[in-house]
Amino acid sequence: MGYYTQAARDVWTLLIELQPQTGDSGGGISRDEYISQVARDIQSKLPEVFDLDVIRKKLGLEISPTSVVLLQELERFNKLTLRMIRSLAELQRALAGEVGMSSELDEVARALFNGQIPVIWRKLAPDTLKSLGNWMIHFKRRHEQYSSWVDEGEPCVMWLSGLHIPESYLTALVQATCRKNGWPLDHSTLYTQVTHYRSEDEVKERPGQGCFVSGLYLEGADWDIEKGCLVRSKPRVLVSQLPILKIIPIEARRLKLQNTLRTPVYTTSMRRNAMGVGLVFEADLFTTKHISHWVLQGVMYGGRAIDSFDRRILTVYMDEYLGDFIFDTFQPFHFFHSDSGGGISRDEYISQVARDIQSKLPEVFDLDVIHKKWGLEISPTSVYCYESWNALTNSPSG
Repeated sequence: MGYYTQAARDVWTLLIELQPQTGDSGGGISRDEYISQVARDIQSKLPEVFDLDVIRKKLGLEISPTSVVLLQELERFNKLTLRMIRSLAELQRALAGEVGMSSELDEVARALFNGQIPVIWRKLAPDTLKSLGNWMIHFKRRHEQYSSWVDEGEPCVMWLSGLHIPESYLTALVQATCRKNGWPLDHSTLYTQVTHYRSEDEVKERPGQGCFVSGLYLEGADWDIEKGCLVRSKPRVLVSQLPILKIIPIEARRLKLQNTLRTPVYTTSMRRNAMGVGLVFEADLFTTKHISHWVLQGVMYGGRAIDSFDRRILTVYMDEYLGDFIFDTFQPFHFFHSDSGGGISRDEYISQVARDIQSKLPEVFDLDVIHKKWGLEISPTSVYCYESWNALTNSPSG
C-alpha cells in the first residue's frame, strides 16, 4: 500500500508541475497576481525572529543540556525565518518590475504557484513531505512551542515533530540524567513507555526523569490503549496516532526487554536514506505477537528491503514459505517449507542436492604416481604442493 501511495503522490506532483505557468490561474486573476497574494499572506504570518542575546541572559551562566538544544533550535529557526522574509520581499519587488527576476526567485514563484515549499526554504527547514499550506501550519506551531519554551520553561510534553533535530533533544536528556545520577554516558541508553494519555492537555507535570513526547504516528499497526500493546491496523487506516510516549534514560545494563518490539522512529514516512539520515531513535513497544509479524507489516523496517516495493515482495515470500504459524506463536522457526514448491518432500529435496554435489566431485589425486613422476630431485615448490595436498586429504574435515 505504501508503494502505491507514493506512486500516486509522485504522479500528482508531476501533473501539478506540468500545468500551464502562464495566463490566468482560473480565479479571474493573473499568475503574477496570484503569486503576489500568496506571498503577502505568508508575509503576514511570519513571526519576528528570536533575540538570542536576551534569551542567553535569561538562562544565566549555568545552562542545562536541554537549554543548549533550545538555543540551537532557535538559531536554526531564525535563519529560516530571515530567509523567508528576504526572499518574499525580493519576489514582491520582482513581480512589480523593480528588480530582475533571478532563477532563484523564479523557483520561489513557481513553488508558491504550485502550492509547494521553495527549495531555498526547504534547505533550512526540517525534512518534510507536507504541502505549502500544511507546512505553514506546522511552521506556526513550531514558533508557538519555541515561544512557550522560552517564556514558561521546558514544556511538560515536548512536541517532538516540531524540533529541527529531535535526536539532539533526546541526547541532551541522556546527558542531563547521567550528570544527575553519576552514570557513564557511553553506558546509558533510552527506554520508552506508551502512556494512557491521548492528548497533551491530560499531562499536568513533567516526569521525574526523562520526558513526555507527542507527535508520533504508527505505520503498519495500531495501539490498543486499554491493553497497552500493538494491534493490527483498522481497515483502511494506514497511519494511526500514538498516545503520549514517555522516554526514560536508563543504564544499558539494567535494560532487559521481553515481548518488546524495537520500533524505529523516522522524521518522515520516507524513512531513512542509505546513510541512515532520517532515523531519530528506536521506541520500545509491547507486543503479544511474534516480532516477525510486525516485520512483515512494515512496523519494523530492516534488512536489505530498501523500499515499499521490496517490502511487499518480502511479505508475499515469507507468507508463502513460512506459513501462518509464525504470526501466532513465539516458537523458533526455520526458513524451510514442507513443500518446496516442486511437489517433493524435504528429504527428497535434500537427496537431490546431495546427488547433484556428488556428480560434481572430482577423483582424488594418486600421490604415489605423482611422486614417481617427479623423480628423486623434487623442487621446494613441489614439496610444498605435496605436503599441502597430503594434509588436506588426511584432515578430519577433508
